[in-house]
Amino acid sequence: MKPKYNEGAGLFELIGMAFVAWVVWVVGKAMLRIFAKTTMQQAVHSAAGDGVPVGSALEILDQPELVTAVRRELAAKDASFNEPKLHEQYGSAIAAIHEAQTAKVDDFKAVAEKVESLLAPQVAQLAAAWDVIEVSDVTFAYVQALAMNVTKNPVSLGQTKAMLEHALRDELFDITQAWTIVQHSSDFMEKVAALMPIARSEVAAGGGDYFVRLTRAVAKYLEDPLSFAAAADFDPRKSSKAWYLEV
Repeated sequence: MKPKYNEGAGLFELIGMAFVAWVVWVVGKAMLRIFAKTTMQQAVHSAAGDGVPVGSALEILDQPELVTAVRRELAAKDASFNEPKLHEQYGSAIAAIHEAQTAKVDDFKAVAEKVESLLAPQVAQLAAAWDVIEVSDVTFAYVQALAMNVTKNPVSLGQTKAMLEHALRDELFDITQAWTIVQHSSDFMEKVAALMPIARSEVAAGGGDYFVRLTRAVAKYLEDPLSFAAAADFDPRKSSKAWYLEV
């Protein structure tokens, strides 16, 4: 006679196995979390040994995907990179990211100084003549073109805004409307491209007068649009989209 199968006991066994598996999963996950946290803490100390400020290292760790990607990239370039302990590998990745970020900051400072050296004489000329400094979207495009001729690195709109504000820090100007236009412009980069030859020439020569001519043209138009149009023999059918190249 076959022994009768106890369905209740089988169910309890399944529940017990599931509970054990859940406990193992929770404990394993907690251990992995602790291991990862410990590794990252050690990585910060390792990066500090390479000259990275602890605060900067912690900020970089806020981007774990970036740190992991850089670690993998370094390992792919050099097989011996996997020889040190894991926290040292992550420390090297943090140091590499910090070095790249520092280089970008230093480059931006150098670019900003060069752009200001090109703008300062023109701003002084306008100030000496008591000209009103009107900032337009073309002003932004011109400054961005200058910066792009100074560096090979990308130049963001925020960086262009910072450079322009710094160059005009001692003057009365309103950047709000122009900044709004730039942020929503569909042809801003077209204007930058059109102004690149002018910017290239001024960078090579160490100076120019385009900012003076542009500022005065914009101020004249804002003062009296009808007179400005008449003086330019304005014809809507013949008007150029690139009027800023003719100032």
